[in-house]
Amino acid sequence: ARVARWAAVHGAGHLVLTSRRGPDAPGAADLVASIEELGASATVIACDAADHTALHALKERLEADGTPVTTVIHAAGVASGGSTDELDADTLAAQMDAKVSGAAHLD
Repeated sequence: ARVARWAAVHGAGHLVLTSRRGPDAPGAADLVASIEELGASATVIACDAADHTALHALKERLEADGTPVTTVIHAAGVASGGSTDELDADTLAAQMDAKVSGAAHLD
């Protein structure tokens, strides 16, 4: 949310905000309202960056709608499960895989 507001303040005309839950994510509607108050527009879409097929489909849809992707900021959400020193190896690996896969797909 902080990064999206920062982008709106610094000249982004339209932001496409993605998360696994999209508009159903807690605070999504309030975030869009605050971005609009800053003079930009925002669209919230359900899309998991770790899902390469869904991410590619979103990019194609945006381009077809006349909203090509010009900048990507990967502000991965907070992982669940506690601090890293409290996680077992399998849980840490799963959480890191989701974050790293998302970044690789965005690249």
